[in-house]
Amino acid sequence: MKQTWQAQALQSLEKELSEEQRVVQTLKVQISELEHAHAQHLLEVTAHHHKELNSETERLRNSQLEVELALETREMAHHQRVILLEEQVLTLKEQLDHETRRRQEYFIQML
Repeated sequence: MKQTWQAQALQSLEKELSEEQRVVQTLKVQISELEHAHAQHLLEVTAHHHKELNSETERLRNSQLEVELALETREMAHHQRVILLEEQVLTLKEQLDHETRRRQEYFIQML
């Protein structure tokens, strides 16, 4: 009877051990699946972040090109304005020189 009780206890412990090993194995599978899902999620988040960074970089690059073009246009307009003003100054100097010579000639004739 002593042996039967021990055999039953041993058999019960073996059954409990087997059940616990099955639980451990199930948990290992779940951990593996969760790790895989987490890694996949990280890849997706990283890809999405990379896509957003590329979009923002492209937007900033386009914005910079627009600003550079606007600045270049302003500089060209300014340069044209400077040329026009320089031509006006030259014309006015020529007119002044001409008027000065005319007056000098007039004064010489009057003397």
